[in-house]
Formats: sequence, structure tokens, C-alpha cells
Amino acid sequence: MVSLAKEAFGTENVLFRDRASMGADDFAYFCQEVPATYWIVGAAVEKEEERKSLHNEYLILEEEAMRNGLYLELAGVFELLK
Repeated sequence: MVSLAKEAFGTENVLFRDRASMGADDFAYFCQEVPATYWIVGAAVEKEEERKSLHNEYLILEEEAMRNGLYLELAGVFELLK
């Protein structure tokens, strides 16, 4: 997935966290059974004062980020189908 992301969005736009994260708590369980990848799509709006937390009813995501996340998901599926 890293190579697909770098190809799609540029190496400079694929970042790694300084510390590990389980993501969703059940995701770590599934990863014990099947190979898996967890990524975070940066989706914050430009203006910091307009940003809301992930579980806020007023959350607004940048639409380009949603397209990018979907693109990466589908690229991974098509790669697996080769």
C-alpha cells in the first residue's frame, strides 16, 4: 500500500507516524488473522478555527481527502486482484 500511495499522491505526501497506533481497537484483532494495512487520510479543513473532532456532528471533511481515501482503497483492491 505504501508504494501505491506514493505513486498516487507523491512520496512527500506519504507520512509515517512517530509512534504505533492500533487504529480501531478491533482492527488489531483482525490483523492477527489476515494481512492488513491501516492508514489515516488527512481530511482536516484548512482553517484551524473551523476544524471539529472526528466524532463531532459539525465535522466537515475536505472532499478531496474522501476521494483520495477511496482511490487508495480501490487501488489496493485492484492490486490484490492482479
